[in-house]
Amino acid sequence: MMDKIKKIRNNLKKFTKPYDLAGSHRTSNMIDRLMQRMDRYLFNTQYFHGNIESAELGIRAWALINNFAPSNPMTVQKYQGLQSPAERLNGFRYHENWLQNLMISSSLKGYRSPPRNPL
Repeated sequence: MMDKIKKIRNNLKKFTKPYDLAGSHRTSNMIDRLMQRMDRYLFNTQYFHGNIESAELGIRAWALINNFAPSNPMTVQKYQGLQSPAERLNGFRYHENWLQNLMISSSLKGYRSPPRNPL
């Protein structure tokens, strides 16, 4: 037991360095909540059961719905009426219906541009 305590004390500076940064988050609660929802989705779909294409489409669909589905009323009120994570990121919505908003946002309206910095 003493060895474990000594190891923690020796690494104390490494653990406390992030707390010196102004505005940094103290816990990983936000990412943990998101990852728990993703893990629940993956468990329910048997963790990429099938081929790689269906797995990729499934996780993309989960991410789109997670980003565009309306939040609970308290969260909407907290963010001055912005209903979803995508709206909070953009600062506006295209349409009142969240599904229409998803479809408009995820389409390029027939316009495709090459990547800015192709590799």
